[in-house]
Amino acid sequence: MTKPTRLWVISQPQPRVLVAQGQEPATVVPCLQIRVSRHCRGAELVGPWLLRAGVRLPAGPGAVADPCAWMGALHARWLGYMGLAGARTWHGSPVGHWAAFSGRSAGDVLLGERKIVAVSAVRRPAETLVVASTLLRPPPWPLLCRTLDREWEQVPALVDAATNVSSELHCSVDEQRWAASLRSMLQMALTLPQLRGEGGEGGEGAGRGFMQDCKAR
Repeated sequence: MTKPTRLWVISQPQPRVLVAQGQEPATVVPCLQIRVSRHCRGAELVGPWLLRAGVRLPAGPGAVADPCAWMGALHARWLGYMGLAGARTWHGSPVGHWAAFSGRSAGDVLLGERKIVAVSAVRRPAETLVVASTLLRPPPWPLLCRTLDREWEQVPALVDAATNVSSELHCSVDEQRWAASLRSMLQMALTLPQLRGEGGEGGEGAGRGFMQDCKAR
């Protein structure tokens, strides 16, 4: 498989909301950008509390078999490397929800029963764009409810369904350090044969191969 056409890892300082098609709110919150995204499985409140990573994976022979499982497995192992032991990917049936971090889909990463990474993908004829969003700090859930015209009573359920790096490690988070670490891991992963779908591994097996390679270096 050739190298991806694009790899990006960002944390955006200005809040905005990403929504799936059909989720556009009836009212507009002043000074808050709302964008419809094809890869969203539910609404995401983007801001400095969220670290987002995206990879464009070529399609065709030798392509990653399951991009969401691949991305989720790498994120679970990256979180473990950064001190969050016990991160695991979701293997159950999909659970739909209007908010991305309350739903459950293949590739999502959980700590215990709470979601910390939301993974989604858009398949195109020549490539697959796979995107992962990691909660670094607690987001302002009331703002998400207000933006999507949801009842304030739903806020506690959103809080209970998700967790974040800062709360789990009981310390502040340097988003630039975490972004650099994730970018380095993804760049390394994309150079390894066992992570590129060769030999039939494109998900959990890929993550194991990556960690074995790191230990050997």
